[in-house]
Amino acid sequence: MFAMTAMQTFTGEHTKLIIQRYIGNMTEDHLYWANSFVRKGAHVVAFGLLALVFYKAIRKRTIGYALCCTLLAAMLDEWHQSFVPDRSASFRDVMLDTLAGLLFLLGAAKFRGRNEKAKDGIMTKSS
Repeated sequence: MFAMTAMQTFTGEHTKLIIQRYIGNMTEDHLYWANSFVRKGAHVVAFGLLALVFYKAIRKRTIGYALCCTLLAAMLDEWHQSFVPDRSASFRDVMLDTLAGLLFLLGAAKFRGRNEKAKDGIMTKSS
């Protein structure tokens, strides 16, 4: 993730140019919103998946530990971006990244709980 944020291809200006190339004529206002949607959507997916990786990698498998690791990664990523030309650090991005991690973790916990209940139900019925 840190390597990607250091690349010029992941700047807001570059994303804007790609959107203009593929979508065509847009007002500046629509272009701003499309760029924000793409960039913030990338944050949500990347840090949501990272939170799941932390959850899976931590032996105790608690949401709290995985979320703390996600928060730390988000803070380090934004700090790192403050040193990259044409990039800036954003507290709002840290909050978005952490919230995305929390939502993915809660979704995974709900899915896991549902699967465990289904397994218990199958085992009870066949016993």
